[in-house]
Amino acid sequence: MRQAISNKVFALAIILLTVLDQALKYIAISSGHFLINEGGVWGIPISSKALYLLMFFIVILIAFYINVRIRSMLSTWGFILILSGSLSNIIDRFAREGVVDYIDIGFWPTFNSSDAFILVGVILVIIDLIRREKLSF
Repeated sequence: MRQAISNKVFALAIILLTVLDQALKYIAISSGHFLINEGGVWGIPISSKALYLLMFFIVILIAFYINVRIRSMLSTWGFILILSGSLSNIIDRFAREGVVDYIDIGFWPTFNSSDAFILVGVILVIIDLIRREKLSF
């Protein structure tokens, strides 16, 4: 059974996107244009770092399953985005006691590029699942 992409490419893409996100957060911190979000998604309080790690490891297992079993390029890249965004936010939680947010568009809570990675990744996975459902009829 052939994977959508090799595990090396999968891991390298996650690392590169995580480094990119951390670099963008560093620039935001250096410019003074940022805030620290100590809560979860949209500031919802989650008090345990262990819970964040548990959620991250569950997503890793699902992502590797999809990469190996389903062999879908769209879902694989969706999970690459989800994992890199999640990993970068976990790095923030342990290194800075909260996530660095720096994109403020006024009508939405302040967010960061890793949040955008996660959102786009989820959209890609949903599109792939819908497409697969239509093909199975």
